[in-house]
Amino acid sequence: MRIIVTGAKGQLGTDLVAEIQSKHPEDTVLGIDRAECDITDKDAVMKVIKELKPDAVIHLAAYTAVDKAEADPLTCDLINVQGTNYLVEAAKAVGAKFLYISTDYVFDGEKEGAYEVEDIKNPLSIYGQTKSEAEDVVVAYPKHFIVRISWAFGVHGSNFPHTMLKLAQTHKVIRVVNDQVGSPTFTEDISVLIDSMIHTNKYGTYQATNEGYTNWYHYTEDVFHQAGIKDVTIVPISAKEYGAAAQRPQNSRLSKKSLDEAGFKRLPPWEDALARYLTELKVQEPALFPHEGTESQLDPKTPSKAYIVTGANGFIGHAMTKKLLAKGHKVYAFVTEAEPMNDLRCDHLILLQGFFGDYDRLFSEIHEPIDCLFHFAWKGVHGDAFKNYRDQLDDASFAGDTLRNAIKIHCRKFVLASSINTLETKKYFYDQEAKPRYTNIYGTAKLAAEMVCKTLAYQEHIEFNCGVIAMAYGEGNFSKMVPNVFITSLLKGVTPKLIEGKDLYDIIYIGDIVNAFYAMAVSGVNMKTYYVGHQELKTFKEWFSEVRDIVKPGAEIAFGAYPTDNHIDYEHIDIQELTRDTGYRASSDFAAGIKSTAAWLAKNMERF
Repeated sequence: MRIIVTGAKGQLGTDLVAEIQSKHPEDTVLGIDRAECDITDKDAVMKVIKELKPDAVIHLAAYTAVDKAEADPLTCDLINVQGTNYLVEAAKAVGAKFLYISTDYVFDGEKEGAYEVEDIKNPLSIYGQTKSEAEDVVVAYPKHFIVRISWAFGVHGSNFPHTMLKLAQTHKVIRVVNDQVGSPTFTEDISVLIDSMIHTNKYGTYQATNEGYTNWYHYTEDVFHQAGIKDVTIVPISAKEYGAAAQRPQNSRLSKKSLDEAGFKRLPPWEDALARYLTELKVQEPALFPHEGTESQLDPKTPSKAYIVTGANGFIGHAMTKKLLAKGHKVYAFVTEAEPMNDLRCDHLILLQGFFGDYDRLFSEIHEPIDCLFHFAWKGVHGDAFKNYRDQLDDASFAGDTLRNAIKIHCRKFVLASSINTLETKKYFYDQEAKPRYTNIYGTAKLAAEMVCKTLAYQEHIEFNCGVIAMAYGEGNFSKMVPNVFITSLLKGVTPKLIEGKDLYDIIYIGDIVNAFYAMAVSGVNMKTYYVGHQELKTFKEWFSEVRDIVKPGAEIAFGAYPTDNHIDYEHIDIQELTRDTGYRASSDFAAGIKSTAAWLAKNMERF
C-alpha cells in the first residue's frame, strides 16, 4: 500500500509515519511537507498526487495557531479549507482513500454530555470554523475517514504539557484555566488507531481521544506531579479571566461510540498516556525535569491533591481511600474506628476519628485546600437499620451538615453516595397502589440526602455529583448485602433463599464503584446524579445463577423462597450517562471479581 502523509514532520506526522513503517514494512509511506508540496497550490497538489499515485492520503497538515487565526482568517482558510479541498480533488483523481484529522473545536461546548459524531457543529473560533468547513469538503468524497481528536500532545512538537514544563522553569506561579473539560490525545496512541483505520474500508466520521476527561487545571497538576515538580503554585482561573483571543468550547467531551460500532479499539486512559509521554520526554529534554537532589525533586511523601473520605472504614469508603492513596493523593479519612485502616497507614493518610456529631471538630483540623469530599458515611445500610426511621433521617441530615462543612473549608467538589433503593422509592411516590416496605425508609432518607445536598450545593456554589450505586459486591464487605451473603451461603453449603428473580438487575464490583466515583470527582458534569453499575442488565435469577456457577457449580438455589415485593424500573435509568460524561467504563471481569470475593469471604467466614 502506498500512503501519502501531509504534515509528516509535525508532532502527529512523525509518530504516524514511524507507526505505519513499523507495523507495515511492506507499505510505502511518503511523507510530504511544505518543501515537497505547498497544499495551497492547486496545480502542485494535483501534480504530486498523480505522480506518486497513492492508495491513501492522510491529511495532517493544518494551520493550528488558534489565537493567531482570529487576526489572520484568510491564511487559516487558505490552508485548512482550500488546501484540504485541493487534496481531496487530487485523491479523487487517483481513487485514493482520504483520512482527515479534525478537532473538538467544531463544537461550541454548550452540550452537557459528550458530543456524538452526528451532533450539530457550531464552531466558536476562526480555526474551528475552517476545520468544520474542511470536514464538509471531505465528507462529500465517499472514500473518506474523518477523525476528530482533542488536546493533542507528543514528544515531537510543542503542546500543553510541554509548555507547562517550560513555564515551570521560570515561574513560581502559573495561572491555568479550570472551566474547560476535555480529553488529551497522545500522538503515539492515535497513530496506532489511524494506522489500523487506513488499512480498512470502514469509511465515516470518528472521534478518538485517550480515555477519560479532565480540565486544564487538573491536567497541569497531573503533569507536575508525574514530572516531579512541586515548587510551582497552580492557580485556577476561568477562561474569561485568561482572555485568549479565540473562544474555546467549555465542553470538549467526545463520544467514542462510533469507534465501538466499527470495531476499532479505544485509546488507553490519558493518565497512562501522559506517563509514557513524560518518560520519553525526560530522555529527550532532561532539562525540563528536576534533577536528583534539587529542591524540585518529587518527594514520595508529597501528595498531589488532598481529599476527604467520610465513612472511610466502611466497605466503599475503605476502597476509595485505597485508590486515592495509590494515585499519590493525600486523604483525610473520617472513621468511627481506626483499626480497619491499619492496612492503609502511610504518611499520606490522616485518620480523623469520630461520629457524625464530631464532624465540626474533625473539619476544624483541616487547614489546606480540598479537591473533593466523598461522602459515604451512613449508619444503617442493611438489616434492622432499614426500619429505624430516626437513624435514617439523621443520616440524611448529617449529609447536609457535612456539605455545609465542606463549603466552609472551600472544598471544590462534593460527591455523595446514594443507593438504587432511591429509584424504587421514587416509583412509589406516584403509585397509589404501592405497598411500601421497610427498605423504602432507607431509600427515602437517601433521596432526601441527595435533594438537600444538591440544593445546598447549587445555592452555595460548590460542585456536586451524586452516585446511585447498584447492587454491590467485593472484598472488604462485612455488611449483609445480597451478593456477599449469597456467596457465603454457597461456601458454607447452605441453600441460598432468594426472590423469584424475574426483574432486571445490575451488580457492580467494588473496584468499578471507586473508579466511577473518582471519574465523577474529576470530570462529572456539575449537579448531575449518575447511575453507578456494571452497565449490563440481566434478570436477578440470571445474575445469581452465574455467581453459583462460578463459586459452586450445581449448588441448589431456592428462587422464589421470598416474595418479590420490589421492582426497579431500569427502563427509566440512563446507565451509560456516566460513560458519556466522564469516560468511566466498568472494566472488571465478573468471574474474576466473584472468585476474588469468594476467596476473601472464605478467609473471613467467622465474621458472617
